[in-house]
Amino acid sequence: MVITIIIINIVLNCKFKKVNVMNEDVNFVELVSGNEDIINNATSNEITDVDFISKLNDEHKSKIINAVGGKSFDLEGNILNDKNEVILSATDFRKSLANQLNADPTVSSIEDVEAIVIDDVELTINENGEAIDADGNIVKTREEVESIIAEQSDGDTDLSDVGALMQKVTELTGFELTDANGNPVEFEPTVDGFAKREEYLVNTYGKNIAINALNSIFESKPELKELYEYIELNGSVEGFSFGEKPLDIKLTEENTDAHRNLIIKGQMMKGNSREVAETIANAFIDDGKSLAAAQAELEFINGRINEQATRRQQAIAVKQQEERQRQLEVFNKVKSIVSSGKLGDVTIPAMIKTRDANGNVVQRNRDEFLAYYAMPVKDGKTQYEIDATSRKLEDKLLDAYLLFTGNNNKDLIDASAKTKHIKFIRKAKKGAVGSGQQQQRNMGGNKIDVNNIRI
Repeated sequence: MVITIIIINIVLNCKFKKVNVMNEDVNFVELVSGNEDIINNATSNEITDVDFISKLNDEHKSKIINAVGGKSFDLEGNILNDKNEVILSATDFRKSLANQLNADPTVSSIEDVEAIVIDDVELTINENGEAIDADGNIVKTREEVESIIAEQSDGDTDLSDVGALMQKVTELTGFELTDANGNPVEFEPTVDGFAKREEYLVNTYGKNIAINALNSIFESKPELKELYEYIELNGSVEGFSFGEKPLDIKLTEENTDAHRNLIIKGQMMKGNSREVAETIANAFIDDGKSLAAAQAELEFINGRINEQATRRQQAIAVKQQEERQRQLEVFNKVKSIVSSGKLGDVTIPAMIKTRDANGNVVQRNRDEFLAYYAMPVKDGKTQYEIDATSRKLEDKLLDAYLLFTGNNNKDLIDASAKTKHIKFIRKAKKGAVGSGQQQQRNMGGNKIDVNNIRI
């Protein structure tokens, strides 16, 4: 009799000892994907936990076991480890799955929310709309919970509604597609319609963007426009040159080859093709009038070269003046900000505590900060620009991220002070698993807390 009792105690201690599941993110909904019986019955109390677990096929059981670090299921649907300890009961697995199926990162009303998970801590919403912890302490007021709900749902668009998505894109970009007459172009609110919208955007506005960019380049660099037009006419760059100096050639009656080259060059600079230019040159040579024609072309060529040089110099002068004016405007704006002592939400003190290369504290004033940022010290670069080249990759990526998101450092600080991970658990239907009092299962040992499982 004593031996029998000992054996029973050993079996019970071995089989029903409870341990905590490793704190991992386990997406049970994904693990049972495709099993409609499991999904449909997760929130139902019409079948027992054992019958519920029996609806899992071998593939799903294997995935769940691997996900929670278990070894097998017992006859009651509990997951055991290699020591036959229960690491996840059938009831807790079922409740976790039900919570995930009811979970929605964006809800519209506090009335729909049963609990809110903030940084993996589940807070229950009481009858006053306050978020309370397991001990009943108020962690978030109703106003704070409503604010979180508003923040999470703000700006969301149902991606399944293609028409709404297209309208949202138009609102965010402020860019409405129009035809050649300026009339709005509409597309069917379907996936095919959205694809046609993208195709229209690329084919119409993509070309316009390219043309506008090319014209902008031609305006700033007229010699490139001349080159482009020359290539369009002649098919190659042959006979065209940048920055050419005036020709110093002494023409003689006998040197018809020089006559020919000058006539061809001059005619091509006037816009004629090489073929036409050669025909004209040959005609002058055959008529014995090539010397006069060559002299005329030489004068034209040198005049064009001088004209291009003058135009380039003028363009450079205008560009330099514009750049000087731009730099002056930027400097004056920077100086005004620094002198005011207000840089956004940051105050620039009259005396600024800095550290030198050796780590010693050095007091500097605002003018020194201004000079650090704006005054060139080497090769046209400011000390700030020199120091910026040696910044860590993480710092550069942070700058890029802030530009990409349109945020600033204060936004990041505020965001880090807020919750990092928020999930809402909708109220379950009446009679469903997890509604009202939680089902308890007396299995001996410590009761596993499903809230310790990160889902």
